Amino acid sequence: MRQSAFGATTLLRSHKGLPNFVYPSATGPALTRYYQWRDYAPLPTRPPCRGPLNRGWKPLPLKTDRRRRQGGRPPEGLRHRKAGRIRSDFLRETKMEIFGEMHVRQFFSSLGLDKRIESFAESTENSFLAAQALGVEQGQIVKSVLFLADEQPVLVLMSGDMNVHSKKLKNLLGVRKVRIADPETVVAVTGFAVGGVPPVAHREPIPTFIDASLRRFNEIYPAAGTANNMFPTTFEELARLTKAKMVDVAMPKKKP
Repeated sequence: MRQSAFGATTLLRSHKGLPNFVYPSATGPALTRYYQWRDYAPLPTRPPCRGPLNRGWKPLPLKTDRRRRQGGRPPEGLRHRKAGRIRSDFLRETKMEIFGEMHVRQFFSSLGLDKRIESFAESTENSFLAAQALGVEQGQIVKSVLFLADEQPVLVLMSGDMNVHSKKLKNLLGVRKVRIADPETVVAVTGFAVGGVPPVAHREPIPTFIDASLRRFNEIYPAAGTANNMFPTTFEELARLTKAKMVDVAMPKKKP
């Protein structure tokens, strides 16, 4: 390192051929920053770096980066979709009625059907609990899953031991985006809360699809309007009641 009589500094080369950056100093000799090979490695553009770009930099986690771009905390009162809970202020602001077992009975009465609805003391809000309460296989439970295909509601009736393959459903409908509806949308479209959505008696007509995996069983059990009741039916009868089109969009559940 060299320093002229006027205090100017010059840039020298290290013995490894890497440039050494020289910083002028007013009170003492000039300081040299010796760079190593890692300083010349390409830097990632995403996620951003924490602190100065030196040897000790660490990338921020992607989740933290995403939360920061979205403005931090989620909207007030929003619950996780899988919990199946509705914001308390949603029903109060919209004054929307939640349907129940009575609406399902009225639907059957309008068709002249005398269907048996079985009620339970324990919850049947998911296929595992419903199968335990009924003493049947999990695949005999009918899940009524509401999707939004390009923001248009679509109902899929799926076997309890299967999941809906969203890519198959998207290709079948010929849309750009398919996502599961949130609990508030489920109430607004079907009239029923998550965990007790029946395949019939909805607030408005919904295009319905029934998966072929339900044909494995002679008797199947959809929800009847609440999270602790169900009614027995068959694949053919359910397809007739819902005017559903049979599809193959099932995907086996991942083992825990």
